[in-house]
Amino acid sequence: DKLPHNFLYAGFIARALPRAKIVCLRRDPLDTCLGNFRHLFDRETPFYDYSFDLLDTGRYYIQFDRLMAHWRKVLPGRILELPYE
Repeated sequence: DKLPHNFLYAGFIARALPRAKIVCLRRDPLDTCLGNFRHLFDRETPFYDYSFDLLDTGRYYIQFDRLMAHWRKVLPGRILELPYE
């Protein structure tokens, strides 16, 4: 599933499926932010509030990056990050 907010659920996935590996495709940060900003996400859901302002999109990416670093630390060997390109 490629929805932008799925990284938030890595802890739940790890607990529910103790042997599961979590795959994260990493794209160039600038391409990721511009892609999210340009995509017309549903304005009716709060999941995408960050995507309507480029500065907010960049801040969201920073939070994503920090949380993924946390998951790598607390779930060693369970997070597989691969280049998107």
